[in-house]
Amino acid sequence: MQLTARRCRAAVKPGQAREYGHANIDVVEADPLFEGLPAELDVWMSHGDQVETLPPGFARLAQTATCPNAAMGDTRRRIFGLQFHPRWWPHAAGQPPFLRHFPVRYLRLHRRLAHVVLHRGERRRHPQAGRQVHVICGLSGGVDSSVVAALLHRAIGPQLHCIFVDNGLLRYREAEQVESTFRERMGIDLHVAHAQTCS
Repeated sequence: MQLTARRCRAAVKPGQAREYGHANIDVVEADPLFEGLPAELDVWMSHGDQVETLPPGFARLAQTATCPNAAMGDTRRRIFGLQFHPRWWPHAAGQPPFLRHFPVRYLRLHRRLAHVVLHRGERRRHPQAGRQVHVICGLSGGVDSSVVAALLHRAIGPQLHCIFVDNGLLRYREAEQVESTFRERMGIDLHVAHAQTCS
């Protein structure tokens, strides 16, 4: 969210109070991203800086007592930012809804990806099917992103483009292992960003 705001020439500055751990956010905009959820949600925060002013075209979607812009969105361009961690979801609803609502309601990927994965044989018989779909996958080398990359590669092959960031804080030879596994063994189009040092 902060990076998006900076790229769109909005202000990101240190907040009056650092938020770490549980926080209550108030949903202030009836956006489909929060559809079916209570107006007040318990989320997980971990930040000191915050978006002070919203970029042009963005609306405030949620706020906390010390963070006036806890979520923002530009529905026309389908660009969204969440200050809290969307993967952490303590409520009884089960799966974090943000990770479900965004691809389903805004990217419209659920049916297309399900069709591609479940009907891979049909796609082989019709090689033109789905050729226009290209997917970028952020690959950390962990279980979650690795499984996603493997499934997508089975489904769309060379239309998948994975990005792996070597930040210099990985385990010993982990970057080499990721490159060997995904590029050499699996044949995935892997792009490695070497970001061990900062300028």
